[in-house]
Amino acid sequence: MSKLQQVAGLKQLEQLRNLYSRDSKYLKEFYCLENYLELHKKDAKLRNVKVYVLPELELGLFVIVDRYQLFMGCLESADSEELLKDSLSQLTWFGGLQCGSMPHRYFKAATQVIQANKLRLKNLITNSLFLSQEKALQFEVNPPVGFYLKSLSVKDAQVIDDHWKWSEPGSLFFMQRQIAYNICVGLYEEENGELVA
Repeated sequence: MSKLQQVAGLKQLEQLRNLYSRDSKYLKEFYCLENYLELHKKDAKLRNVKVYVLPELELGLFVIVDRYQLFMGCLESADSEELLKDSLSQLTWFGGLQCGSMPHRYFKAATQVIQANKLRLKNLITNSLFLSQEKALQFEVNPPVGFYLKSLSVKDAQVIDDHWKWSEPGSLFFMQRQIAYNICVGLYEEENGELVA
């Protein structure tokens, strides 16, 4: 079993991300890595984020621990499931972790590690739908009468976290960081300026 090690700089993270650009089935993994790459470019001392890989970077295995959230990826091969399971077993699971945006192909390995650590497993299946840029650009987005769209501000994070189904201790910081470092749009009521979506 190879031992997980922390990513050694942006170049290694870029190399890892590029491994996922070869096949569209890895869109989630590609954009997950892209997001953390951009976050690291904006904040070199990104707090509470650890990106782990195997010494054999070409396997494409990564595990990102962002406070209580866990993101993962592994290029498919004959032994990728076992590699992922071994890698996840190396993490400290005390108190549990929330596996975010995890493709179905990782469920078996993740579930086995969660059960081995005697943690509560709460499954929530969501679907990701993709639309080509060409088709997306055909849509005209107009808010309903009485509402307007504008960029979110960091102060909006509290409202979002208060209403977010997956809010946890520490998720407010996550929301604040996402808003500060990414393009985020909210829907506001014209009458009172209240964020509603």
